[in-house]
Amino acid sequence: MLFTKRASWALVAGLLVASLLAGTEAVRDAPFRMEFEDEDFHLSGGAADTDLTKYLKTDPNGKTTALDAYMANGDQTYSWNYNGTKMTGVMPTISGWTAYQVILTSQTWLTPQEAGSCSHWEHDLLIFIPDNLDDTLEQATLFITEGLDPPTSKNDKEQNILLGSAMAAGTKAVTAVLFQVPNQYCTFPGDPKQKRREEDAVIAFTWRTFIDLKRKNDTRADQWPVRLPMVKAAVRAMDATQDFVSKCEKCVKRPRKIDNFITMGASKRGWTTWLTGAVDKRVVAMAPIVMDAANQHQLFHRWYQNFGGWSFAIHDYTDEDLMAELDSPEFTDLLTIIDPFSYKDRLTMPKLVISATGDEFFQVMDDHYWFKEMPGNNLLLRAANADHSEMTGIPVLLPSTMSFFLNIAKQQKQAKALAEGRSVKLRDAPQHPVLTWEFAHVNEGTDQESATMNVTVDVANGPKPEKVWFRYAHTDPNSGRLDFRWFNLDENCALPKVDGKVCPTMMVWFSEEMTPVQQTGSQWVYTVSLKAPAKGWGGFFVELRFPGISELFFELPYTVTTQTVVTPTKLPFPDCHGAECEGKLV
Repeated sequence: MLFTKRASWALVAGLLVASLLAGTEAVRDAPFRMEFEDEDFHLSGGAADTDLTKYLKTDPNGKTTALDAYMANGDQTYSWNYNGTKMTGVMPTISGWTAYQVILTSQTWLTPQEAGSCSHWEHDLLIFIPDNLDDTLEQATLFITEGLDPPTSKNDKEQNILLGSAMAAGTKAVTAVLFQVPNQYCTFPGDPKQKRREEDAVIAFTWRTFIDLKRKNDTRADQWPVRLPMVKAAVRAMDATQDFVSKCEKCVKRPRKIDNFITMGASKRGWTTWLTGAVDKRVVAMAPIVMDAANQHQLFHRWYQNFGGWSFAIHDYTDEDLMAELDSPEFTDLLTIIDPFSYKDRLTMPKLVISATGDEFFQVMDDHYWFKEMPGNNLLLRAANADHSEMTGIPVLLPSTMSFFLNIAKQQKQAKALAEGRSVKLRDAPQHPVLTWEFAHVNEGTDQESATMNVTVDVANGPKPEKVWFRYAHTDPNSGRLDFRWFNLDENCALPKVDGKVCPTMMVWFSEEMTPVQQTGSQWVYTVSLKAPAKGWGGFFVELRFPGISELFFELPYTVTTQTVVTPTKLPFPDCHGAECEGKLV
């Protein structure tokens, strides 16, 4: 829970920074105005008038997993109700907005005897429609987020209301915000600890149960990973959003229709974002946030080699002795179901994969284990000097996500018009950056080791960068770990500890502005090198800022980055095998 409140304040601060770029007195005096209202009309829908399998994907190689089976299991619990509660507000200098409060029942998961109160999944679903709606756009954003049961019409959701309203007003399109993913708190009847679980503690218990049941050849095992209902909740939210918009004749504004979605979510919801794109045809693009961990078996082993153990942030998993299962056949079976890399042949849509330099869950080279093999137009955005909460990354990632959405919406509109043999007048939208990079290590294993990166920006088929920076940092030479986290469990801590045990490092990534070493009409090339430090490791990446979304008299930039390269290549710890992978927390 340490990082949840920090993230909430960060989101508010980040959105304020974005709005304050306009510098108007109105923004400074009342940055966000919001009111609750109750209307005298009601709407509803559900399984009886919805084809629940209409949009399910099939694997191009004919492969199916327990996730596919769960999505098609015929559960008729799905329903939604709008009871007249709405919110109205203003995103200054951009647009007003209305958010309709829908109560969504997404599914029944397991049985009450297995999952207790977490068998029946209910959610708040806020559907934002901006006053500046472009009703010709047939795309909506689905933002998947957390929350506690039960859903109510006036829960404290300020930070997510701000994000939903910003996305809706900034993109001139519907944004749906889905809460309570996963449903929580959960006390599982079969849990020997009888623990009141939330977030990772829920996920870890379902992993443990899956593994234990698999060992007994129990066919119920495949129903247990909570990632399954998390994904189905997102799919049902898309169903409900489409249905609500089509029925809401009293809505002040509404699009002509919604055909597809761009999905986004952070952390566990970022993982859900990946898998929702793997199972549902309506997902035409995605922006997973602080979850770039795919190809997880290899990745987890590299985590161990970098840390000589595991980050304290994943203690819920070590509490269930799960890392000792890393090489077991049952863990392999689990990853077949939940690892986004298992579905890479389905994940052909554009992606903006957002991460942080100081993430306490994930590591800076995680994308090296999937990036080259993942199909589609894949863009990266690593927020410098940010942790897992993206506390300081919001002013960069939110405008970039808006620009990403608008470009996808424009492409979809063009493609549909061409398919129908007609021309269409398109609203201006930011162009996607087109860039590639190569890196190499020189003098490996010597005290002269260094790494070099060449970045090529295709300015003939994409925009020209406005600014380019070389970002770099060095690990703590005394830790002995390849570790760029902002928080760890080191005993010797220069700053006051959080909760008496977590050491904040606040590791700084420095920046230097770059200029092209080669510049033609078709491409701009940038080159950068970093020498390995005498002790510890150095890391670097290139950050590029392009023209982004423009509203009135200000522009919010569209920022992307390269992968992060680390030098030297030597790893600090040997790999683990089998039970020895249980390790320790650091």
